[in-house]
Amino acid sequence: MARQSIWDYLKLVMIAVGIVGLFLVLGLFLWAIADVILLLFTGVLFAVILRTLAKPIVRYTPLTDKWALAVVLLVIVLSLGIGGWLFIPEVINQADQLVAGVREAINRIESIINQNPWTQRLFGGVFQEGYDQFPFLNIMPRITGTLTN
Repeated sequence: MARQSIWDYLKLVMIAVGIVGLFLVLGLFLWAIADVILLLFTGVLFAVILRTLAKPIVRYTPLTDKWALAVVLLVIVLSLGIGGWLFIPEVINQADQLVAGVREAINRIESIINQNPWTQRLFGGVFQEGYDQFPFLNIMPRITGTLTN
């Protein structure tokens, strides 16, 4: 009798382990294809938006569904093209101003660093010309070295 109950218990444990394992594998599978699921959801959402925009055209004009969808796509592409043509020069101008402002800020930081010998020791060589990596990556070893000396 005791032997039968052990086998029943082991059978239940194996079923539970199998169910947990199945959910783990399913979760890992969903995690692995999350980008595909997101892309599918985006496609469906985009299709719903396009169909919603095309419905009034179909209702109030003699155009079919396909032609109304083509009109909606044409209007969207033209709107993006005209908007880009109007706003891209301003974006480029602001990006140039940002780059100039960042260069000016780096020059100010460098002049502040060069005013104090302690900061020269800590941050010296960070702003060297031709430095091909991100210049602040080597600061942490210098900070710890300065604080321990």
